[in-house]
Amino acid sequence: MLKTFLSYDSGPRDSTPSFQCRGDRQGRVDERIDGELLLLNGAAFLSSATLNKAVSQSLLNETHVYTEDNTRFLHGHGVANKN
Repeated sequence: MLKTFLSYDSGPRDSTPSFQCRGDRQGRVDERIDGELLLLNGAAFLSSATLNKAVSQSLLNETHVYTEDNTRFLHGHGVANKN
């Protein structure tokens, strides 16, 4: 399915994915998948496909969702420099 959304430029200067179907992403997803999608839609696919490596790795390591009800201490944040 992903190959239908992506095409790679063969030029020497740019090898990043370019989307051929920018305006038609959601329509193509809807054609191929029956039912309602809660996590993957055209906009989510575009944003996940364009994340850089550092952000992608950081998100994979996340294990906690921060909300008002379940906050916790973030180590290293709010600590003054001791120089």
